[in-house]
Amino acid sequence: MVALKPASYWKRLDDETPSFVIDGLIHSDATMITGRPKAGKTNLTAAMVSAIANGQPTFLGRKVNTHGTVVVVCTDPGEAKKWGRRAFNYGCVTRVFVASFADVEWDGFIPEVVAVAPALFVFDNILGATTGNSNQGEGASEVLPYLDRVIAKGIPTLALHHAGKDFMNYTPRGPMGHTKYAAWMRHNVDVLKSGDGTLSLAINGNESADVALSVGVTYNGDTLTASYEVLRAQAKEDKRPRGAATKRRRQGLFEEVAGNSTYTNAASKAEVGRLLHTSDPERWPSEQAARVAFDRAAKAVCGVYVNGKGWTLPEAA
Repeated sequence: MVALKPASYWKRLDDETPSFVIDGLIHSDATMITGRPKAGKTNLTAAMVSAIANGQPTFLGRKVNTHGTVVVVCTDPGEAKKWGRRAFNYGCVTRVFVASFADVEWDGFIPEVVAVAPALFVFDNILGATTGNSNQGEGASEVLPYLDRVIAKGIPTLALHHAGKDFMNYTPRGPMGHTKYAAWMRHNVDVLKSGDGTLSLAINGNESADVALSVGVTYNGDTLTASYEVLRAQAKEDKRPRGAATKRRRQGLFEEVAGNSTYTNAASKAEVGRLLHTSDPERWPSEQAARVAFDRAAKAVCGVYVNGKGWTLPEAA
């Protein structure tokens, strides 16, 4: 196995991969769903899995960018059977593959996963796979390097983990345990039961604005499958100081792209970055620099992509 690959390999992989499997919910690299026991992490994940496996266009009003099979590894006793039941009830039993962690030998299992080429790899859950102290690095080292090997094959990976606590009010604060967990994830969705049939989702990550969602949950005649709807969404304020000139510059870049037919079919920010770099390499010395600049511009104005119209503001979508 050759570990070294030219930078062009990784650039091409980045160009070909949407930033999110589900916009703002599941990143194309490493996502962690956290929450207290019985908060609803697994059921929410299963609903997202069904959206991916069943080819649904959206989930919670957010675009599902990648569809296909899903591979799930379960570490809790008996959980593999429940995942099988969830997939059956959601009507995607032939597109979800499940393994019990007790049967997983990573060296042989990872090639098996790669052969399936899933749209998503789910690890449910981290705590059940570790024997070391969760507050020390050895616990994280029992799992994360293997998940990294899956991600390195271009397979988006979602791991479920218990939340840490603020012991003054017992509010979940990201993943429990060693800081390696927080460092590993590119994106975090923290799940908190906020009432009967209601979840509060705190969403934050490297490539999306922080958002708080209030989500209604309606169970489909059992405790394993449910329908979810957004009741309220609130973007968290970016408290970093931004000058008026920076805001105008970002708005101007978005308007530049939105008003140019060259970008009408550029559905990904990576593609916009490529076109910006090609059109003006002096202004944009690399595709990555252009992509990051446009990503920030789109977030600043809450810009969205609409098929046939290109990049636009939400009210014009």
